Amino acid sequence: MDFLVALALVAHIAAAVFWAGTTMVQARIGNDHALELFGPQMGAAAVATIAGSILWWAYHSGIFYAPEIVLIVGIAAALLAGAMQILAFRAVRAGGGGFLGSIGARRAAAALMGIAIVTMALARVL
Repeated sequence: MDFLVALALVAHIAAAVFWAGTTMVQARIGNDHALELFGPQMGAAAVATIAGSILWWAYHSGIFYAPEIVLIVGIAAALLAGAMQILAFRAVRAGGGGFLGSIGARRAAAALMGIAIVTMALARVL
């Protein structure tokens, strides 16, 4: 089991860094490469979610204290950012404007990913 947990930890960190990094870059540069990056971003989001679920099962199943509450906030922020990215992708692909087709949605998703990063780090010290 230690090997599975170590593999899940590496996969979770690598995928989350890619997902958060590309989200933050898109918040800065706008929709220039939004369509090309959507597939890899959602792939990284899926890997981060699956690996995070394995880590939750290995370290946090059956208990619910302060670190778990903080992690739940981070999980919610990351999932909300992913949902926002899916809606923004659909708006950009359809050629729509508004908030979802603008850079505002990308910046909001980047802020949510930042919250997720901070909560994941904070849970380690609680």
